[in-house]
Amino acid sequence: MVRNFFLTFFLFYPLFAYNFNQKQIANLEECVKISSLFGNSPELVCSIMLNETAAGESLKHSVGDRFLKAFNRSYGIMQVRFKTCKFLIKKFGFKEFRNLPDEKILVYLMEDNKFNIAIANAYIALLRKKYKDDTKKVVIAYNSGYYNPNNVSYYKKFLKNKKLFKEFEIRYLKNKDEYNG
Repeated sequence: MVRNFFLTFFLFYPLFAYNFNQKQIANLEECVKISSLFGNSPELVCSIMLNETAAGESLKHSVGDRFLKAFNRSYGIMQVRFKTCKFLIKKFGFKEFRNLPDEKILVYLMEDNKFNIAIANAYIALLRKKYKDDTKKVVIAYNSGYYNPNNVSYYKKFLKNKKLFKEFEIRYLKNKDEYNG
């Protein structure tokens, strides 16, 4: 009986008791705003953000890493690859970034969460079009690459984070006045 309680508690505790910090709340709110500009579901994009960096809690690279194999790494809150970013700047008409040197674009990708989220949203919109809004293929391709939608474990993590985003939506977005109160 006690064993069953602990098993149940540890399996479901993260889904029901996750406390988002102020940084995560701000990043998820920004993600909700930007996703609608690209016609993406906030649930889809925010759940991917939770997969990638726990909404900013576990960023993988810092500014000091920027010139070490910079073009083959993923950066920022949505873990966007530099080459993907450059392609999306041209494809989606991010005009203010088109003529910037690569080093500056890399700094934006790493340090500007709004830019990083916008680039990721452009990529997700492109994937949604390619995979005809098949969420599973879109999510897996976001992680594995445009032509390689085969990482099922990433999708399973996404499904868990989708539940976590629903909790965020209920606790922080729908009760925002009460939360900020």
